[in-house]
Amino acid sequence: LFLALAILLSTHLTILVLTPPNATSNGHSKTAAASPTKPKDTISPLTHPSFLNLTHALLALLSLYHVLLILYYPSPPSSLCPHPSNLNPDLFTWSFTTSLCLLGILLAAPVRLLAFRGLGNDFTFRVKEPGRLVTSGLYAYVQHPSYTANIIIMLGNFGLLGRIDGGIGCWVPEEGVQSGWWKVVAGVLVGGAVGLTGVRVRDEEAVLRGRFGKEWEVWHRRTWRFVPGVF
Repeated sequence: LFLALAILLSTHLTILVLTPPNATSNGHSKTAAASPTKPKDTISPLTHPSFLNLTHALLALLSLYHVLLILYYPSPPSSLCPHPSNLNPDLFTWSFTTSLCLLGILLAAPVRLLAFRGLGNDFTFRVKEPGRLVTSGLYAYVQHPSYTANIIIMLGNFGLLGRIDGGIGCWVPEEGVQSGWWKVVAGVLVGGAVGLTGVRVRDEEAVLRGRFGKEWEVWHRRTWRFVPGVF
């Protein structure tokens, strides 16, 4: 039961940090799109409210389904899980895997929320020119703490809810789980998410460089992009 509650909490925090802290009322307007001064925002479709709402709904459904399987584990009814032999015990009981994934989410989510608070009204899910350059708090050490936290949260949720030997495996034939194709898909999804994060970072840094010039360059040189002392 405690594991089920921990997963529900991690899902709540994930949805919370995937919800824009500030509205961007004109972020998708025709006027803004036509403006020649609009900052480049390559991955803007992935931050559109419709896409975010779909992500929230999918995550909530996967989480609730996983919790049901935990409550019935190790013998879920066939109506709930047609292929129970595909379920990995490490995903439905306390294990190194569940502990690591949950710990990552529960530690990273507050970091992202602190990043929201640190930037205040300047934190949006769209690339825009900020009113000020924040160099205190988390930003005294790391330039993009919210993205570091976001990657950890994504990996934690994928490790808990997105694996083929988790709830998804209930609806996949046994030979499909054993084939290993899902590892390729997982690699593409994770690699794509990391790559798109890099694209967003480049777009944001171009705006910051143009807005703050030398001030940004000095701060950029003395801080780390994602992990203090590492990268």
